[in-house]
Amino acid sequence: MMRKMALVSASVVALAGCQHTAPYGAQSGAFEPEGRVLVHGGLRGPSASFNSERVIGPTINMTRSADGHWVGWIRGVPLSLAVAGRQISSPTLTMSIEELPDGIEMSGLWTANQISIRVTPQELYVREPFVNPPVYLEGIGEGSYGTGRFGNSVELKGAAAQLHPPQPQFALALLAAF
Repeated sequence: MMRKMALVSASVVALAGCQHTAPYGAQSGAFEPEGRVLVHGGLRGPSASFNSERVIGPTINMTRSADGHWVGWIRGVPLSLAVAGRQISSPTLTMSIEELPDGIEMSGLWTANQISIRVTPQELYVREPFVNPPVYLEGIGEGSYGTGRFGNSVELKGAAAQLHPPQPQFALALLAAF
């Protein structure tokens, strides 16, 4: 009996002394999104939220590491993404982001499948491996897209609704949301 109590006491002391540190850039407290990509209505896609250090949602969990890489997973695929200017790259995902006068355009490859995304106040176009057929939605107001049966199917909130949203967070959120 004395031996069991000693083992339990030693275990409690060991657990109490165990310290866990948060990953680089992790904030104490709850995640505070700066931007959101909401997909609902006729499309029924997952949504994603982001801030300067993280992109999270049902199909994404990416965090900026101390060396500037974005690490985590998108759609169950583990990734470590290098970001240089407007280029995102890894062995399985490459993407180029171009700022247009009235929005942004992203193009690249994900495991040999084409990615083409364009977001302007007038339109949202998405072609990527998980979208078939490609999605084309008309802009219906600030950060809102979709008419007819796809009425108001996509909403961009906060920083995501800016003409030139923060990158690569916005690009990663779009990949996860469609």
